[in-house]
Amino acid sequence: MENTIESALHLRRQGKLRESKEMFLGLLSNDQLNPSLHYQCARSFDILAEETKAMPFYEKAIELGLSDEELEDAYVKLGCIYRTHERFVEAKKLFQEAFCKFPNKEQMKVFYAMSLFNLGEHAEAMGFLIDNLVYMTTNQDILKYSRTISYLGHRLDCSSDQIITLATNQSLQTEPSTKSIVEKVTERLKNFGIGGFYTSSGFEYDDYYRFFNDRDLETRRCALAAFTVMLGAWHALSGFTFIPQHNRKYLGGYDPNEPFHELNNYIEAIVAHHHQI
Repeated sequence: MENTIESALHLRRQGKLRESKEMFLGLLSNDQLNPSLHYQCARSFDILAEETKAMPFYEKAIELGLSDEELEDAYVKLGCIYRTHERFVEAKKLFQEAFCKFPNKEQMKVFYAMSLFNLGEHAEAMGFLIDNLVYMTTNQDILKYSRTISYLGHRLDCSSDQIITLATNQSLQTEPSTKSIVEKVTERLKNFGIGGFYTSSGFEYDDYYRFFNDRDLETRRCALAAFTVMLGAWHALSGFTFIPQHNRKYLGGYDPNEPFHELNNYIEAIVAHHHQI
């Protein structure tokens, strides 16, 4: 069977497309539950621009269960056929299923966005494309404003009041904390485990940088541990610590009077106290 499949593929590679198609259809007639053969028949019709004939074969191949490589390709090809035949709802549903199945395949989100556009869901479509741009780009000018671009990209139809929700009557801490640096950090580090910085939770606010040269070794160690975790979470894009000033108003529930971790303070403290550290 493998040799026969390879022969059909060989014919396709030689440009003998119709001969290849007939061979795959013959193989399928003897093995109707083979998802890969349904997929290859679909491809044969697709290559010959007989898209309406390809559709049921793609659909059956996906239903029967393909290998990941073939399934990824079947999703894309069938979804594109749906779109070009104005079956936009089906295309949207298929690509949504596709990027849930393959969350790391960014092309699925791009095709999904196209389907949203066809359905008139323009703002959501742009949001997916913007997320893709921010995730994939290496351009430093875009990365500099990545959080702002991503936040606003999902709020294209919102007014200024809806985008920036001020919470000026709320404070980060209603009462000054009586916990020591060691207590604050030790409590939070209990949640830091498998998964690294993506599993960490925020620390109770304090100016941890002020303790980088503390005489008490444990206090100094905990202050540095807090900074290390906050820096790692920020770098991994899993936390809000050290968000640049120009981006903070896009955090939601923003209050400019609340204390916030300033990265420059930590850098200056490291430079000033690097011998003690």
